[in-house]
Amino acid sequence: MKNILCVFLFSLIIISSLFAQKNTTLLFEHLFDGKRIDLETPIITSSGDTIYISRCQYYIGNIESEKKSIKNNYFLIRLDTNSTQKIVLKNFIATQKLHFSIGILPQHNQKNSILEQKGDLDWSNGMFWNWESGYIFFKLEGYFFVNGQKKGLIFHLGKNEAFTPIQINQITTQKDKHIHIKVHLDKFFPQKPLKEWTFEKGISIMEGEKAKDWLERLSRLFE
Repeated sequence: MKNILCVFLFSLIIISSLFAQKNTTLLFEHLFDGKRIDLETPIITSSGDTIYISRCQYYIGNIESEKKSIKNNYFLIRLDTNSTQKIVLKNFIATQKLHFSIGILPQHNQKNSILEQKGDLDWSNGMFWNWESGYIFFKLEGYFFVNGQKKGLIFHLGKNEAFTPIQINQITTQKDKHIHIKVHLDKFFPQKPLKEWTFEKGISIMEGEKAKDWLERLSRLFE
């Protein structure tokens, strides 16, 4: 009887370990010039300027590996008091490549979506344009100072043309099934002095022609 019980318990351990191995955790670490950052703290750019980020959040979805894809599921990643955010993917393994997107697929990017607007997709997260009937895919808000005056940096990028595929090659999965993804927010901004691209005025980019240059930078952020 004891032998049968031992075999049964051993089998349960093996089965549990097999299931545990199928889970992968994505860790998004937010950096600026290679340094971890927090909200509302001074960030010194490569040009020697000082900016502050007061809000940064974006949607990750359509996650795929060589063997599996996760459909109809979106995750809202935030830069908050902890500069590292994580997503736990059940029954998902990536060994060489990882694909995902910034944004919401067109069939889901509307009020009458087939997906329920709850959880990360809840409108109360501040990531939905009521007047546009669609989601904001990437939101970054911050400020800087000119002669003691506070100037805003506001970027709300969305609409279907803002949907941005991301591919990360040669990923390294740690023994604990964690994949670290570095998000280089400095690559979102022009690599030149602040006064040259802000004209010492606040910037507010929502959509349209002015947003195109900023949208092109999104794919550069992830490593």
